[in-house]
Amino acid sequence: MQLLATVTFAYMTPGAEGLRQGDQVPERREKTITLPMQKITKKNAAQILKENGV
Repeated sequence: MQLLATVTFAYMTPGAEGLRQGDQVPERREKTITLPMQKITKKNAAQILKENGV
């Protein structure tokens, strides 16, 4: 049996958010951080590539 991925997700690396959180007083840091992501499927892959100059 062969399994194929039908979707992938693109997201920014957490570097900038990590620096922002590192500058916060520990008591004020967010306990959970959800990074924005983009779902890429067969239907929207060509458009996403075009938008990102690939």
